[in-house]
Amino acid sequence: MTTPALPFISLVRIGDVSPEVCARVAEGVSRRLGLACLVSGDVAPPDFAYDERRGQHCSTRLLGRLRERAEGVRVLGVADVDLFMPVLTFVFGEAILGGRAAVVSLHRLRQTVYGLPDDPGLTLLRAEREALHELGHTFGLVHCPDYTCPMHATRSVEEIDLATGGLCRACGARISEAIRGVSGNGRVRQASPEPPSRRRRSLLSALFPFLKGQPQGDAPTKPCTPKIPDE
Repeated sequence: MTTPALPFISLVRIGDVSPEVCARVAEGVSRRLGLACLVSGDVAPPDFAYDERRGQHCSTRLLGRLRERAEGVRVLGVADVDLFMPVLTFVFGEAILGGRAAVVSLHRLRQTVYGLPDDPGLTLLRAEREALHELGHTFGLVHCPDYTCPMHATRSVEEIDLATGGLCRACGARISEAIRGVSGNGRVRQASPEPPSRRRRSLLSALFPFLKGQPQGDAPTKPCTPKIPDE
């Protein structure tokens, strides 16, 4: 990967993930954020993050490894394994709020996990929205009360499908401001505070700004089959 002079996001393949899928996710992220997203040439193995007791990979351990990478103002890991955090049955992804690293997984974004026919296009669309969500956290965004915004907190793929693709006006303005203020070391200038009414609506989500998953004991719901068109 040739390192550009301008700030960019480095997308890292974690394990056995198709380069073509990563390229499509990188393209979508770049289009939505207006910031170059380049796929790294190497592959990060996920084995060290595997938990034998749970039969899943720990997303927090993967984040720790991604944080060590020097390239890019942000590092986005894309995996295809089942992710978890200790307090959650599973997560679609995880990010460090205001940090440099984020990770998403294709595993639970696939229709086949829920006993439905495979739909690669829908999986890719969900992956793009999840990547945008987790990267939004790294730029300081908390969960949004607008269910059509990718920054809305979701616990199922049905909720991911409700997002229209692009950030809502408020989140878009805040992330644009943060990206304009990003420096070579990846630090983000403090964005303008949210209006009090918006803060009240998103209070519960703000308590857990970087968690997206299913709480322990809750059974994941079965996704609906219709696609929501990307606008």
